[in-house]
Amino acid sequence: MSDQSNFGQYNLYEHNLLDYMRLDASALRALNLMPGPNDGANKTMSLFGLLNKCKTALGTRLLAQWLKQPLLDLSAIEERQTLVEAFALDTEVRQNLQVFTLLEPLLISRRIISGQSLIFPVWRNDFSDK
Repeated sequence: MSDQSNFGQYNLYEHNLLDYMRLDASALRALNLMPGPNDGANKTMSLFGLLNKCKTALGTRLLAQWLKQPLLDLSAIEERQTLVEAFALDTEVRQNLQVFTLLEPLLISRRIISGQSLIFPVWRNDFSDK
C-alpha cells in the first residue's frame, strides 16, 4: 500500500451480483454446460466442449466463467456477442493476439510469484467442477 509507483495504475470496477445468473452444481449438470467426470476423452459432450475453440488457457477459463455465470442484462449480452463476433470475423486481430499465446506462461508465472490472480470470478462455487 505504501508503494507510490502503483498510484493511478489500477482501476476498480463494481460488479453487481444481480447482473449474473447463479447456477449451482445441479443446474450445471442438468444443463450439461461443463464436461462431467464420466465424459472421458470425449470433450464435446457438453456445451463448453462444443464452444471451446480457445487458443489459450486464459481464454478457456474465461469461456468457462461466462458459461457458469451467464449475464442477465440483454444489452450486456449483446455487447459480449458483438465483441466475440469481432474476434471471430477479423483474422488480423486474432493473428496479432496470438503473441499473447506465447506470453501467457510468462504472465502467469510472474503473477503467481507476485501473489496476484488472473481471473476474478464474481461468484465461485468450489463444487461446480466436480
